[in-house]
Amino acid sequence: MSTLKADTLTTKSDNTNISITGAGTGKVALGDGTLIFPDADGSANQPIITNGSAALSFATLPIAGGGTGSTSTTYCDLTANVTGTMPVANGGTGATSTTYCDLTANVTGTMPVANGGTGATTLTANSALLGNGTSALQAIAPGSSGNVLTSDGSTWASTAASGGGAWTLITSTDVSGDPGPSEIVYTDLDSTAYQNYILAWQGISNSSGAGAITLRISTNNGTSYDTGDNYRWWSTHQSDISTAWNKDFSSGGTDVMRIGWVDGDTDGRAQGWCFFTGTEAGSTPLFSLKWQTGSVGGGNFYTGYGQGSWEDTSAINAIKVYTAVAWDKGRITLYGLSYS
Repeated sequence: MSTLKADTLTTKSDNTNISITGAGTGKVALGDGTLIFPDADGSANQPIITNGSAALSFATLPIAGGGTGSTSTTYCDLTANVTGTMPVANGGTGATSTTYCDLTANVTGTMPVANGGTGATTLTANSALLGNGTSALQAIAPGSSGNVLTSDGSTWASTAASGGGAWTLITSTDVSGDPGPSEIVYTDLDSTAYQNYILAWQGISNSSGAGAITLRISTNNGTSYDTGDNYRWWSTHQSDISTAWNKDFSSGGTDVMRIGWVDGDTDGRAQGWCFFTGTEAGSTPLFSLKWQTGSVGGGNFYTGYGQGSWEDTSAINAIKVYTAVAWDKGRITLYGLSYS
């Protein structure tokens, strides 16, 4: 091996290169003669790296040396530069599907509560849902009409409302018309569900003439109505009449119980109520009532009250409210007081 030692090498002419080559297959050794310089140029942007054994070369910087190990400028393109399925442990999904979060296509079985699911495959329509720890949700069916969710201190159930009974609107009828109806019938009264009833009327008028509001009772759900045999000592008092309207129907007859009066003025209005109790079988129903009638703009104005009884021990399951002159305005409403 030839050795060249010099402090300075200068070309004879300006702007020319100094060429140092080995003879034959000899290489150019630098430094202390152990670093072998490459003979040929490398690819664009390749650095000179060492193999750790004094051989220098143009090469792509490997990952171990802080490079990418690739000459591609799109190295982070996962589609072009990564093969196979990236596992979850390496930050991937472990799946080849591009709809990995599609619960219908990519998840099988029922998702448990512990993983954010319901633990159930179906939920009963119109039911209330209860938590059940890590087990599937529980469903509470609505139950009977009027039920409420009730706590027993540990869970919930659909039960009938309690608290000593409550007034319930059974039905309300607008009697306005030209003319309106002359009777209202209420059937399917349930003495096992309601212990008392209130029949109320408001804003009632008979523009074509005055007339009484009367009541009849049925024990066969409206097939027929008692005409008087079982009404006892029905008494009503009206403020413009000095004597009471009293009637003992013990001998039968066609009269019925008068529960109110409607003035015949075109602007007349009547209001009142009739409370009755003891409609269940084996009882003697008692009635109590009060009414007012007169002209809205003034003139005659009357008040009345009354009471009576009915002595058939069969259960009452229908009533009929009517008048000899058709109503043309107002509303009649029936309420029931439940047992619990």
